[in-house]
Amino acid sequence: TPSLPVKRLSQSQLQERRAAGLCYYCDAKFHSGHKCSPPKFLILLAEVEFDEQTTPTNLNTNPDIDLEAIHLQLSSQALMGFPSPQTLKFQGFVNSLSVMILIDSGSSHNILQPRIATHLNLPSTPIMVGNGQHISCYGLCSNVPITFQNHLFHIPCYLLPIQGADVVLGIEWLRSIGPIQADFSIPQLSFSIDKLPITIQEDDNSIFLPHPEIDTLLQNHLQVFSHPQGLPPIRPHDHYINLLPNSSPVNVKPYRYPHSHKDTMTTLIKEMLHDGLIVPSTSPYSSLVLLVRKKDGNWHFCVDYRALNVRKKDDELGLAKIFSKINLHSGYHQIRVNPNDTHKIAFRTYDGHYEFLVLPFGLSIAPSTFQSAMNDLLQPFLRKFVLVFFSKCVFGVPSIAYLGHIISGEGLAPDPDKIDAIQNWPEPHSLTSLCGFLGLTRFYRKFICNYASLASPLTDLLRHSTFQWTQQATLAFTQLKSVVTTAPVLTLPNFTQPFTIETNAYAFVVGAILSQRHHPITFF
Repeated sequence: TPSLPVKRLSQSQLQERRAAGLCYYCDAKFHSGHKCSPPKFLILLAEVEFDEQTTPTNLNTNPDIDLEAIHLQLSSQALMGFPSPQTLKFQGFVNSLSVMILIDSGSSHNILQPRIATHLNLPSTPIMVGNGQHISCYGLCSNVPITFQNHLFHIPCYLLPIQGADVVLGIEWLRSIGPIQADFSIPQLSFSIDKLPITIQEDDNSIFLPHPEIDTLLQNHLQVFSHPQGLPPIRPHDHYINLLPNSSPVNVKPYRYPHSHKDTMTTLIKEMLHDGLIVPSTSPYSSLVLLVRKKDGNWHFCVDYRALNVRKKDDELGLAKIFSKINLHSGYHQIRVNPNDTHKIAFRTYDGHYEFLVLPFGLSIAPSTFQSAMNDLLQPFLRKFVLVFFSKCVFGVPSIAYLGHIISGEGLAPDPDKIDAIQNWPEPHSLTSLCGFLGLTRFYRKFICNYASLASPLTDLLRHSTFQWTQQATLAFTQLKSVVTTAPVLTLPNFTQPFTIETNAYAFVVGAILSQRHHPITFF
């Protein structure tokens, strides 16, 4: 079994790299928090020669290429079909057949799905993958006609079974087209062929599809994704509402609702009445209803229980590479409220008075009740391969958005949407606006080295009762925007490995960096 190549450096080479300030593992400049940029590859080595007698003579193969000498580097994005910020996916054609094409700078060569090229009848060749698994290589087709952006390319492709794409265009093709301009924030790739400009942009329809094994698992359990019907069963985690002694009933008059909200509110109330989640009420308690728009454009039916309320995990993911998120359908509504307390959570709309029989949105301790129920339900799996949190369902992906962060096998990064909000924040003209900006940047302070020092000209302004913007404040405002935009990816802690703490203190500022293997985990 072949082993992964080991890079060996002599003492003189180590000294040369140290003197030049270069990383021992890659050719980039080394600095505190440096992370080697090349992605992790699967090393593929062709082991078996073709049987020339069984190879069809009409194949576009190159007989001069010795497949035993070729080392293919295939990224996990290409092999498993996982999306990545450094890939670009779009529609194209092989002859007249529509295919999904993945441009992946993490793959050394071009790959074509064997099922696309079955008419070529290439013989199968065993391939050893660097992680010890075997996949089949069906050979090399040296002249695949691939069309996109109304331009025909003849591209050599290895025939390998991959997931999530039909064609992978790797470094081999990227080098062949000459200078390129890439913007992976869109994502978009631009280049020229015979002075003809070509721009490729990510196809909005190229959505991520789960691995076939995951898809089969989901199809076998479709019942768990169905809309819940009726009241949930009584459970140990039914919600109780304990008020302060001698508290008088809360009764708040409803808002004047926008006309556009009234139809939505009526529809939601009818659905909850039909499902048995609410009933008409004669309770002396009454709270306000609010509609809060979801990310998908639908509405959360929330109740403003603030007047009533007055009276009453990243660090675990250090070794994870593949992630899933599970959202319970109407999760709160699957928790019963103790029958003796339902009258306390009555609410009033413009057309009626109702009370919940299940846990509503808006109660101050509702999240803890729900969290407790989930912890109890998933107790056998907690801290092994399950963390409980709430968002839309995603299965078997290399990265997920979670509470303002992007979590991946590479580590923890700020959510690009939140970074855009910081970048677009206007220069403050009041203490309120300044507090809002500082609150948003403080949320990401663990990504920012020397945050307190950088922000001190802005925090100094909060010590005065009147707002007076200064030149130093403008500089600090600009610098904070810049460092948040270029914030490093923080590695997730591995508690089986030693930690390093770097400290610094001067004047009135104290700071520290917690890291492992020269990769920062957090800045203090």
